[in-house]
Amino acid sequence: MKRLNCTYEVKQDAKYPWLLKHPKIKTGLAKFKTRQEALEWYMLLQFETAIWFQNDKRIFAGQLTTDLEDDVWNYYVKVAGFDGGATYEEICEELSINPSTFELDSKKLTKKLKDLDFVLLHDPYTYFPAELEIAKKERKDLVDLKAVEELKARYEEKINVLESELKEKEELEKTTLIKLNPAYYERLSELETQKQLDAVALYLAKLKYITTHTEAKNVPVEDYDRIYDNFEALEKEVAAISAQKDEKTKKLFDHISEKTREQQAALLKKLTAKENVKNVPENFAYYTNKNGENSSVAYETSFILLELAHIGFVAKKSYPYPVDYLVEPEKYSVAIIEGDELENTASQNVAKEEKVEEVKKEEKHPASCQGTCCVKQDLTPIKEELVVYTNPLPVEAKDPVDSTKIKEELPETPKYVEEATHNNLCQNCGCHKVVQAPTTTVETTQHVVNVVHRNVNPMPEFWTHTQVDLDKLYIKEEHAVVAEEQVYKRDIWIPLALIVLLLVLLGILVIVALAILDYVGVLTLL
Repeated sequence: MKRLNCTYEVKQDAKYPWLLKHPKIKTGLAKFKTRQEALEWYMLLQFETAIWFQNDKRIFAGQLTTDLEDDVWNYYVKVAGFDGGATYEEICEELSINPSTFELDSKKLTKKLKDLDFVLLHDPYTYFPAELEIAKKERKDLVDLKAVEELKARYEEKINVLESELKEKEELEKTTLIKLNPAYYERLSELETQKQLDAVALYLAKLKYITTHTEAKNVPVEDYDRIYDNFEALEKEVAAISAQKDEKTKKLFDHISEKTREQQAALLKKLTAKENVKNVPENFAYYTNKNGENSSVAYETSFILLELAHIGFVAKKSYPYPVDYLVEPEKYSVAIIEGDELENTASQNVAKEEKVEEVKKEEKHPASCQGTCCVKQDLTPIKEELVVYTNPLPVEAKDPVDSTKIKEELPETPKYVEEATHNNLCQNCGCHKVVQAPTTTVETTQHVVNVVHRNVNPMPEFWTHTQVDLDKLYIKEEHAVVAEEQVYKRDIWIPLALIVLLLVLLGILVIVALAILDYVGVLTLL
């Protein structure tokens, strides 16, 4: 193995201060501008060599060993025991040596040093005399094993962190791919009935938001016409859809269309078409969306987003706006309320249940009947169900509720389901007749707003879900008290009270009389 020093000789040559020289030979091998260039150039020669190198203060900072093992060149760095203050990782990075595998990318280094500026003092292949060769050492003496192990541990920790971050990034990308999907165009008339109702209801909510957040403005005639055309296309589309539906669904469409026309009129009232206003984007009608950004009224009134569907009111080829955007599908809920305002909430109402008293069957059987002719049946009262309407609670999709204000009186007598069977012996015994006890009539009023709830899958933020504690809505009723019993108790207590009062008054009179007589007797004695 050869031996070499890389020393800093700035006093001898300021331009090429780094000298490669054998410590036993008077002349040097080559001179370089930097230590890095000197060592990299020599490593490419691929001589098994031990090189001691200095820092720019002429203090030896470490040892570089180039070694051939099993036809593989390894480059070992050792800084332990030297006073130059260098670190293992620092020198490996300077010389482009892999600190874990001790290998070097020779091709990359050859390309890097292609135009190297240095001074060659001697032919490297004839510079080293054979008698100055030194014995080859073992790997453990050539490298800082402790530094390598510590470095490996740090690298493994970094690798684990990077792998974890990479995994999180991949999961995030997967989530992003799931959440962000391209929207696609669908025409309103091509949807199923339930989605058509959802779409027009959401459009009404969206239109109301746009109207509220649009400032009054003079706009170009062209932009005004675009908005008007959107409204006209929607009205024609809904009218064509409604004409094909049943009466109940048609009423819902008609009701929503009426409310939509009101909002359209309110929006158009804020916009004034002017011929002298140029048809340029800065003059178009805009509203402030939920992100605080300006959105085109003409564009936003041309569609409603339902899940990933960009729903328009004309054929796709006739739709004038772009649909190539990504959307994050959200769960949404729709409430179609048949009231004066879209936000009307159905008041919490409870239909009281009439408490049914126990009713016993009066049975009269002739001797021949012997009570065996009837199959005894329990009388099952048909109770009124508790009815609660709140806005909006997610419930299963049901048919629209057609109800108005209801004022109803519960029947004076409960309803029963009687399923007794009789044979021929009962024709005259009268045992099949049922006598029902009288019950108290409770007057109940329901105030119900027509409301339809659907669980569909963006939810307008104009409604909030409110949970209702059903237990608190029940109205407890006491058993009716028989009027005759109340009268009887009252008739007993009134006379007794009068007698007691008379006795008290009589006692007072007696005491007063005795006092007077006693006073008169005293005067007589005087």
